[in-house]
Amino acid sequence: MTIISADAANCYDRVNHVIMSLVWLTLLNGNTSAVVVALICLQTMKFFQQTGFRESKTFIGGKDLIKYIMGLGQGSRAAPPSWIQLSSVLINVYKQLGLGCYMTDMISLEEIHSAGAR
Repeated sequence: MTIISADAANCYDRVNHVIMSLVWLTLLNGNTSAVVVALICLQTMKFFQQTGFRESKTFIGGKDLIKYIMGLGQGSRAAPPSWIQLSSVLINVYKQLGLGCYMTDMISLEEIHSAGAR
């Protein structure tokens, strides 16, 4: 987050289910039924809009939608831990590829240089 300009406010909506399913399959030791249930629920749920006046009678989503809705669902209790699981895998991939950076503040940098001079 310090290297790139990323808006994490919509991070749960940006998760691709193919990648998330691979992470879950790894963490659940190949338990496909749990992954399938979670993804079918996320992809086929109906979204209603609620305002101060009332809840809408129309919705988006459902089983008849041609394209499945991706993401982990804003407000879902499973979204934060799933985002951490996915992020951890991505960070490890970047580390294995030798990508990333080392960051330090000026005070720590000064301490490192003064310790090396002794």
